Amino acid sequence: MALKLATSAPKNVKDKKPVDQAVNNFLTKYRNIILIVFAVLVCFLIVFAVSVIVRENKSNTAFDRVEQLVSDLNSIRSSSSDQTDLLLKEDAILEELAGIAAKNKGNFGGVRANMVAADVYFSRNDWKNAREKYLAAGSYRRKAYTNGLNYFNAAVCADELGNADEAVDFLNKAVSFDNFPIKSRALFNIGRIEEQRMRYDDAITAYEKLTSQYPDDNWALLAESRIIALEIR
Repeated sequence: MALKLATSAPKNVKDKKPVDQAVNNFLTKYRNIILIVFAVLVCFLIVFAVSVIVRENKSNTAFDRVEQLVSDLNSIRSSSSDQTDLLLKEDAILEELAGIAAKNKGNFGGVRANMVAADVYFSRNDWKNAREKYLAAGSYRRKAYTNGLNYFNAAVCADELGNADEAVDFLNKAVSFDNFPIKSRALFNIGRIEEQRMRYDDAITAYEKLTSQYPDDNWALLAESRIIALEIR
């Protein structure tokens, strides 16, 4: 007996809609919602782009103003023979720098303002205010190339103020930054401070770290001589 070929699908098998038809149905059904979400995303991207541009312009404007103040400061120092007059003019510049720093905490213009102010206080041997400004500048983004230098300078100020613990802490922070260019000098200063307060084992540890990491550096040569002196004391 010949077999008959099935000419239609079994009744219990439902017809499957093509994928493209299902997608079209979905888009048609939720079209308004999708358009609203898309519009919100576009608005967000526009606002974000504008905010970035505004921040960059603000930072550039602040930075340019700080550089102008640096130029003014150099001119004042080279032309003024009256110390009182010089201090008054420096105070006016410091006041403006403080205002710039306060308004630009989130950008490099504020960092630069704090650094310049710190240098002015440093030149006056005003270690407390200089340390404060260096620390403010050093708290900027982790990867900022200026952070290590600012912590190093803050350590110098702390050392001048007689705060050895703070000085060592700041020096260790300076060394922790990969882009800090004078790590060998910072390590030597850690050893020097520890030696001065008679923590000789800690001093030797710092000196040995220096000689191990930077064997060809001039600071390492000094560290080697200090290690010898401490070991035979």
